[in-house]
Amino acid sequence: MNIFRRRVFDTYPDAHMTYRSMTTPRRKKLQLEKTHYNDAIATTGITNIQENTAHVLYIKQFRKKIRSLHEATARKGRKEKKYTIQTE
Repeated sequence: MNIFRRRVFDTYPDAHMTYRSMTTPRRKKLQLEKTHYNDAIATTGITNIQENTAHVLYIKQFRKKIRSLHEATARKGRKEKKYTIQTE
């Protein structure tokens, strides 16, 4: 995190660090639940929320191909590969 923080401040010199001890009271003052996106709202310094949407878009990331080389070929004594690719 120290390297990351240094790079952020080099790239964005006007950036400010916010810690949990500051985020939690702000979130409670705005009467928001503990979620990642509500913490992001609380860190911005907004004092009044006019609309808080109930709809949140979640994206699940999955690999389309198995990348491990040791599973790509059948092991000794096997005629088939160990895995099957699952797509959703």
